[in-house]
Amino acid sequence: MTPRQCRAARRLLGWSRLRLAAFAGLRDTCVVEFEEEQRMLSPDQIAALRAVLEAEGIEIGEQGKNDIGVHCRCPRDTALERARYLRHKAKEARAAACRASPRRDTARLLDTAAEMEAQAAGLEAAHGVHPARQA
Repeated sequence: MTPRQCRAARRLLGWSRLRLAAFAGLRDTCVVEFEEEQRMLSPDQIAALRAVLEAEGIEIGEQGKNDIGVHCRCPRDTALERARYLRHKAKEARAAACRASPRRDTARLLDTAAEMEAQAAGLEAAHGVHPARQA
């Protein structure tokens, strides 16, 4: 599992880094530094993170050209609720980007928003929902 996959899986669940770390039995700094690619985790630590995420219905596979390899096996209603949550958080990230002063913060926030939008679209597509047709 890569740092990007860990971040995407955690966001699909709507979990904080602290919550993921607690469920995996790790220090929160481990998850923060791993997701920010400042630290590599041991195979046992990655296995603990992966086990927690998979127990919550997240599938982590190989990365492809247009796919980071993270998918939700959760029921349709739960998946669509998560998609709505992700779209809401993406909107907040875009608004924060408009207020951000350093250029790198703006780019990071816009990247985060785009990643959340892509995850939401993936959940919706997996359950046969087109974003324009949502209630």
